[in-house]
Amino acid sequence: IVINGAVYTGADPIAVQAHADAASAFTVLKTEASGTNLTGQNLGGLTLNPGVYTFDTSAQLTGILYLNTMGDPNAIFHFQIGTTLTTAVLSSVVTLGLNGAPGLNIFWQIGSSATLGTNTAFDGNIVAQASITLTTGAAIRGRALALDGAVTMDSNSVSNAAAAPPLSLGTYWKGAVSNLWSETNWSTDPTGSNNTSLPPSGANVVFSVTGVTPINQNTTLDFDASIGSL
Repeated sequence: IVINGAVYTGADPIAVQAHADAASAFTVLKTEASGTNLTGQNLGGLTLNPGVYTFDTSAQLTGILYLNTMGDPNAIFHFQIGTTLTTAVLSSVVTLGLNGAPGLNIFWQIGSSATLGTNTAFDGNIVAQASITLTTGAAIRGRALALDGAVTMDSNSVSNAAAAPPLSLGTYWKGAVSNLWSETNWSTDPTGSNNTSLPPSGANVVFSVTGVTPINQNTTLDFDASIGSL
């Protein structure tokens, strides 16, 4: 275990105040006005703009969730989850935008418990009423705060630093269209909602082997890169 700082436990005044602050944050998050209700939807494959999102019961993340800051360094993403949050193996939360959202502005309020699957890469601060379980290799850029239960860890990385440098919005390949490597077969929107040509220089291209749905877009290619085969 690598710790930067000190450990406060039990009745230590600092520990007591920290718990009170976490409980207060939980209440504030829970009582915020919801902007969008996502009950029944899997977070994987979604691209969300800043706002407050609600699940009446449980929430599941399988794959990649994109949080699009729209270039606002102060963008806020708050998630209100009625019961549990569970992520599948190798799932992740990816921040999009030229400036990104600091980890402090991404909050997950969990009505009971959260479980992050093996090798999940997770952005944001989890505040759970009961417990938080980080399975092998799961990593959080943020905090894991459990009010009534334990935070269980197994070979994990947890950092309260701001989110890692975000993936810049660039140009997305629309693999479902013919002439796959033509200069016109691209979109400025990660969902592939429009069609555009590559700019002549200085472009960042985000490559997806699945086309319109922005899955596996974890390789950023320079405009001048050449590709011989897939």
